[in-house]
Amino acid sequence: MILIDIVKLGKQWIGDFQKFTGISDDEVSIIEGTDKFTAKRLNKPVVVTTIQTLSSMCKNDLLPTNPKVVEMMNANFGFIIIDEIHKSFGSPEFSKAAVMFSANKILGLSATPRKTSTAATDVLLSYFNNTILSPKYEKLSKLYCQIFHFNSGFERKTINWMSWGGRFDLNKYQKKLVESTPYLTMIKNIALLLKDKKKIIFIAHTVNILQSLIDYLVKEDVFNREELGLAIAGCSEDELKHMFVFSTYKMLTAGLSINRMDTIIYLTPPGASTTGIEQSSGGVD
Repeated sequence: MILIDIVKLGKQWIGDFQKFTGISDDEVSIIEGTDKFTAKRLNKPVVVTTIQTLSSMCKNDLLPTNPKVVEMMNANFGFIIIDEIHKSFGSPEFSKAAVMFSANKILGLSATPRKTSTAATDVLLSYFNNTILSPKYEKLSKLYCQIFHFNSGFERKTINWMSWGGRFDLNKYQKKLVESTPYLTMIKNIALLLKDKKKIIFIAHTVNILQSLIDYLVKEDVFNREELGLAIAGCSEDELKHMFVFSTYKMLTAGLSINRMDTIIYLTPPGASTTGIEQSSGGVD
C-alpha cells in the first residue's frame, strides 16, 4: 500500500511504478474516497490511497467491530510506503490511520525528514526506530544559482505597514510585491532572457500572486497564455504539460514532480526555512 498526501500524487506514483516494474492497470487500485474502500479494491498487488481517506474511513470507531477496519486488516499488506512522511506524521488523521497499519515493513519517504521542532522530529524518527536510509546517487548536472537584487520602490509608510507590531509580515510584502514596477520589470526581463533556452517553473506562495504575474507577462507579450500551465490544487494533468509552469510552493513541496523542467524561478522568498527550496527543487532536472 502506498499512502500519499494529495490525490494528484496517485497517478504520478502509479506511472513511476509501471515504468520500473511493468505492472498492469488491473493490478493497481487508486482509492480516492471512503465509498470506494472495498475488499475488492484492497485485493490488488498495489493500492494507493491518502492518509485522509484512511482516517475518514474509520471515523471515530477504531475497534475491530468496524467493518472498514476489518477490511483493512484482512487485506494483509506486507509493505506500506508513506510518501512525504514529514507532512502527514503527527497529524490527527495520521494517528487514526496508523492504527490500521498491520504490515511487517513500513517505509517513510521524505526529502526533508524534519518537523518544526526538534522534539517532533525525534518522535518522527523514533517511529522508524531512528533508521534513516540515504540513497547514494550520481549527480548528473551541476546546480547553478543566481540571486537578483532590485529596489522595490516601496514608500516608507508601506514598509512600516509591513512591519507593524515590530515583526515583518511576509504576506503583506508579497501582496504589495506584485504592484512594484521594479519587481515586475525584473521578472519580465528574466523571463525574456531564459524563455528560449530553458524549461521554467515559476513558484510563488499564493494562487493570486501567480495569476497576477501570468496576466502581467501575457499582457507584456512575454508569453502566450496557451503555453502557460497553472499547477494548483485541483488542476488537470494537462496543466503540467505546458512549456512553462506556474506553481505554488504547496504543490511542489507535496512531492509533485515535473521532471522535464530544468529551471526554477522563485517569484516570492521561500522564507527562513530551507524546506521550501529543498522540496521544490527536487522535482526538476
